[in-house]
Amino acid sequence: WNGFNLQDLLNGGVDCSLIPINFMDDIKVQYGGCSALFGSGAIGGVIHMNNILNLDKGLTSTISSGYGSYGNMIGGLNLGYSNSFYSGVIKSFYGEAQNDFKFKNTTEYGAPIETLKNAGRKQYGLLAGNAFKLSNRSKLESFFWFQDNNKDIPPTMTTFRNPDKDNQRDKFYRATASWKTWHNNSDFTLRSGFSDYFMTFDTSHFQSIQSSTEAEYNLKLSDNHLINTGIDYTFEKGISESLTSNAQRNRIALFTSYRFTDNESKWKIALNLRDELINRRVTPLTFSLGLERPINSLILIKGLISKNYRVPTLNDLYWIGSGNSNLKCESGFNQELGLALSQRIEKVNFHYEVTGFNNSVSNWILWVPLNNNWSPENISQVWARGVENEMSFSFPLKKIFIKTALSYSYTKSTKDNADFAGDPTVNKQLIYVPLHKGLCTITMVYSGFTLYYGQSYSGKRYTATDNSKSVAPYSLGNISLAKKFTFRNQLLTLSFQVNNMWNSVYQVMEYYPMPPRNYQINIAYKL
Repeated sequence: WNGFNLQDLLNGGVDCSLIPINFMDDIKVQYGGCSALFGSGAIGGVIHMNNILNLDKGLTSTISSGYGSYGNMIGGLNLGYSNSFYSGVIKSFYGEAQNDFKFKNTTEYGAPIETLKNAGRKQYGLLAGNAFKLSNRSKLESFFWFQDNNKDIPPTMTTFRNPDKDNQRDKFYRATASWKTWHNNSDFTLRSGFSDYFMTFDTSHFQSIQSSTEAEYNLKLSDNHLINTGIDYTFEKGISESLTSNAQRNRIALFTSYRFTDNESKWKIALNLRDELINRRVTPLTFSLGLERPINSLILIKGLISKNYRVPTLNDLYWIGSGNSNLKCESGFNQELGLALSQRIEKVNFHYEVTGFNNSVSNWILWVPLNNNWSPENISQVWARGVENEMSFSFPLKKIFIKTALSYSYTKSTKDNADFAGDPTVNKQLIYVPLHKGLCTITMVYSGFTLYYGQSYSGKRYTATDNSKSVAPYSLGNISLAKKFTFRNQLLTLSFQVNNMWNSVYQVMEYYPMPPRNYQINIAYKL
């Protein structure tokens, strides 16, 4: 978020349900190993979420509201003002849901119809941003993000008769600031970020504190050559009755990159290097080399070779009675090769892209039983490989614009070594990683109306490491209809959507039911 890593220091994850869509102005996905650019954890790619503050927009405001099945309600208000030297915005949101839907309890005899219990949630938040144009060659930006989320944890199907009324509360404060100055062929950016995250699960309390400061310099040697270099310092601290008192670390990273672009030969080359010092221990040198070149006017070839890493979480290192302070970083070596084909035939635009990937990770951290206790160890080697396909068509049909897209991915992800003699998990698919995934969408636009339909498929996912148990594959269909009304400088958007329109019975996580067919109506007014 605005250059600041949101991964949880304690468990390494990110809960995407805590991110309000109206808080973000720009979201991009960068595929492939990116540890050399963005540090720990960027083994498969990075999601970039940014706020953009433009000048000379005057007073702007957007109010939105939505209501759906099972007490699902959300509302947001964005206010902004900018002139020739200042831009500011305040965004707020509130959401709640009961999630008291009915489902078939397939773990009970006769699959009786039950009503989900203890699944409600309430959340609200505020984001504020300011940007100042200090001169024609420099600017200052700052952002602050506060959020409070309170959700009940529903029971599984197997514990439905005697459920625990678990509750989780996530509350955080995040702030970033950056100063950027630029000249004819160079620019310099100094940015800093701070996060204070609180999580309470029933009566257990966890707090993680992170601060980061980064200096980055870009130099354009010529039209063909660009050099980027920088240094990053990060402090991390975990506080909990479950963690030792020394659950903290200092991280210093040096990074540099070189980019070459040749308009004549059409070659694009990017080389990135990164090394990091964590509590005075050096991590493996990380690199990535990306190549891209059109073969002809239709076909583009691209490739990537990268070495990536992920540092152990604070839970891995400092959990009382179980943490392992001698853990090494997970280290991965990734290769990708892809082809992209684009063609326009009369009014039809066609695009097809295929990418094959191969990723091997050593020192995979796994919690295993050790001396009557569970503890993390660097014992596993994981091998992920597969292929991704994307195809799209877009064309006008009289007054209707139509776009259809189809994607399919095959991912084989297995553990490559035995942790002990007769280990039944060797060469077995990792849990919750489906071999097959697919998505088909069609969008039609006509006179302010937008009709969208998407059908997704997720294959069987194993829930046991020896592949003895699994969750059944499922397919979902979602449809939405939206209409935009424009008058003067104002925009009114109405939309209606049906989720799981074919009323599929499915589970994403084992024994947790998912909602049947449900509906939502939304309205947004922009001035």
